[in-house]
Amino acid sequence: MLTVGIVDANFRTRDVKEITAMQEMFPKDVKFVFMTVLPEDRKLPGVKKYYLHPKNQVNEIQDICKHEKIDVLHTHNFPDTYGWWGVHLKEKIGIPVVHECHDIGYENISPEQQKITSTVMKGVDHIICVSEGMVKYLHLTFGVGSKCSIIYSYPNRKYIPNVVVTQKMTYTRGVYQGGINQTISKGGSYNHRFYRSIFQKLARQGLKMDIYPASNKQKINYMIKGVNEYTRIDDQKTLFQTLAAYDFGFVGYNPTSSIVMNIAMPNKLFEYIACGLPILAMNYDLISDFITTNKFGVVVDKQSLSLPPNFHKVMAMCRKNVLQKRLDYTMERQAIRLLKIYKSVTK
Repeated sequence: MLTVGIVDANFRTRDVKEITAMQEMFPKDVKFVFMTVLPEDRKLPGVKKYYLHPKNQVNEIQDICKHEKIDVLHTHNFPDTYGWWGVHLKEKIGIPVVHECHDIGYENISPEQQKITSTVMKGVDHIICVSEGMVKYLHLTFGVGSKCSIIYSYPNRKYIPNVVVTQKMTYTRGVYQGGINQTISKGGSYNHRFYRSIFQKLARQGLKMDIYPASNKQKINYMIKGVNEYTRIDDQKTLFQTLAAYDFGFVGYNPTSSIVMNIAMPNKLFEYIACGLPILAMNYDLISDFITTNKFGVVVDKQSLSLPPNFHKVMAMCRKNVLQKRLDYTMERQAIRLLKIYKSVTK
């Protein structure tokens, strides 16, 4: 049995998905030890957890690796500091390191962080990405495409709700679940998750939006007629059952030139699909390609957000496709990839 040491800020959604899938699919092949940088109250069954004190993380990770007989370190971004700790320990005690990139945040980072990031990308044994665009970006920037693999942010199978299949004629009641922010004061620019103007444009076209923020600290009163905000739903099963009652899920970002938006494949996209919802998406590259190729929803211009005249008819057709294929997009179906990565770096 392999013992994997996870190093991350806290139990993020991505960590929980991967650990849960591996425990279900390969309980005799791998076990996990979690090392968290921030205080973390949540627990995962069968996962031992350590809190790393701020001033001595590298030495503490080394001691935990020895004590728990860890075979491979699995570090996460952002920042890539966690991966840098892994590379340092790889050189010091010979432990292999898998680094996972949830996000690309390399456009406006300091020279020091650029140096750390380059050291991590070139020094780790394998890199896990969440999209094809991320692999391409890392290869063009750091020349590391050959050691990248893709594991998409699919939900866990056990949370997928039963959906009552009904014939819907109109698709007016949408939902957004995820991060939400206020404006950024510096330079007067907008955060990419500032949705006020976006939801206003949708409301003018007769679409009502309900918001479930990723954190209750993010709850913002947009005060838009037809837009309701709720508190975060922590229990995944309850959240998915709640989402399944809507007509469609919304995926998009406040328009920006950032490369991040065009290579993103966010959690919420696959969570909506798991709940049987067709998608209304803004036209960012990878999201658009995925939705149009699979006929999972409607893609609109990110500036105008104008709905097509046949919007309701197309969404009805797309809902049928989503309901037929939604069980194909589970983290458990990808678990074998992660196990192969762990085994490949420990040979």
